[in-house]
Amino acid sequence: MSSYLLALLGIIVLGVLVDVIIPSGSTSKYISGIFAIVVMFVMISPVLNFIKNDYKLSDYFTKVDIELNEKLLYNINDNKFNALEDDIENELSENGYSNVEIDIRFDIEADNVKITQVLVDLNNLVINENLTNINRYVYIRQVVLNHVAVTKEVVVFSE
Repeated sequence: MSSYLLALLGIIVLGVLVDVIIPSGSTSKYISGIFAIVVMFVMISPVLNFIKNDYKLSDYFTKVDIELNEKLLYNINDNKFNALEDDIENELSENGYSNVEIDIRFDIEADNVKITQVLVDLNNLVINENLTNINRYVYIRQVVLNHVAVTKEVVVFSE
């Protein structure tokens, strides 16, 4: 950087000397024009060196480590699973199984979310009288499995 400033200062001093030494006339206009071009090239030479050399943007930006905000990640997944619980409960209610409560439990391992348990609370279950001959556990488990990609052992009933 200091060599650049020294070259720029030298060319400016040389320009002042040339302006003083050269007499006025048509030739001085051409010499002044040529000298202005030389000054311009000296001024933009660092930019030309920057473009000519191979450079990487990573050399100019510091490396930033990204950390997961576990609380935010938990809240996002909790909201997603709450909406899924509501969808399952609504489907069951529309098909004659009212007041079923679904609770999806999950763990966050590194960047993976794993569903550990799907609790189906049947304490307040009201069944449509047309569905009394259907095995409610099999049907409710199938509805849950249609919405959640887990094995049937993960679905747990409580009464």
